[in-house]
Amino acid sequence: MKTLIFTLLLLPVQLFAQQLAVEQDTLDCGKTGYRQPVTATFHLHNKGSHPLTIEKVATDCGCTTMKSPKRVASGQHFQIQLTYDARQLGHYQKQAAVYSKGATEPLLLTMRGQVRADVYDYSRQYPYDMGGLRCDQGELFYDDVRQGETPTLELHLVNDGDGPMEPNLLHLPPYLTAFCLPERIMPNQTATLTVTLNSDRLYDFGLTQTTIHLAKHLGEKVSPDNELTVSAIMLPPLAVQGQAQGPQPSMQMAGGATLNLGTFGKKQKLEGSLYIDNTGQAPLVVTSMQLLNKGLHATLSRQTLAPGQRARLKVVATKDELLKSRTSPRILLVTNDPVHPKAVIKVVAQ
Repeated sequence: MKTLIFTLLLLPVQLFAQQLAVEQDTLDCGKTGYRQPVTATFHLHNKGSHPLTIEKVATDCGCTTMKSPKRVASGQHFQIQLTYDARQLGHYQKQAAVYSKGATEPLLLTMRGQVRADVYDYSRQYPYDMGGLRCDQGELFYDDVRQGETPTLELHLVNDGDGPMEPNLLHLPPYLTAFCLPERIMPNQTATLTVTLNSDRLYDFGLTQTTIHLAKHLGEKVSPDNELTVSAIMLPPLAVQGQAQGPQPSMQMAGGATLNLGTFGKKQKLEGSLYIDNTGQAPLVVTSMQLLNKGLHATLSRQTLAPGQRARLKVVATKDELLKSRTSPRILLVTNDPVHPKAVIKVVAQ
């Protein structure tokens, strides 16, 4: 009977101890410069059915400060931030103990990394971070490709990690080939990855779009963090266009080929319109309209425009999808205009 009573007394304490869950209790912050403070953000969750009180977060030295909520509702996700002042060169490992009411032991959070005097900030020259392998572009765009051509584009890379890397492009479709020079790059060294498009292997005229992944090593797992978009626009052969005789259509865009939607601010969506005119002497047919970004939605009031007629292109941009994409927001129109068979409309939304 005494054993049963003791077990019942322990039960609430055990339940409280199981309330607090952390996504990752150890975070690697990589390299930072001397006296350039670095912050680690830990994602936690109150899994219990009762509110959770955080009594204190104790850091292991005065060089680390913390930011934490005091009370967390049931089921709520929250963050605790640790900031290291980086006033000593070399590797560091800093810990903080999270004491919550009712828990028998604190939850330990660890941040680690390296403080270096010679750290160079590659974020401007190579703005896209693929997990330590940085890249100067977030997409590859092959524009105005004619059937039979094999254009090439270059990705410029830098190893911003601590060990050697052997960059590879994963999930390449049959119409793309790639090679990297040098094949192996050491920390702080650069490389050039050349990607060639074989237009004879494209399925059709207009836009062909796919997703590939830039990996630090062959066999690395793919994820949205190392994703690149490849877009190719293939036009009909010039000889076919030159055969047109008699009255022809002519596409013009009022205000140019840029649509400025403004600033999101607190709005989740922005919308605007651009107008297309047929200034030619024959019907203008928009044979294809394709979007080069998942955050865009567009509708065209009519696909066939008689001479002198106008069509309205209405565009809606969604904030979350647009801002997280590495692909520039654009809209492709393919028409029967023999002089300008396609138009790429740039959409600006911030």
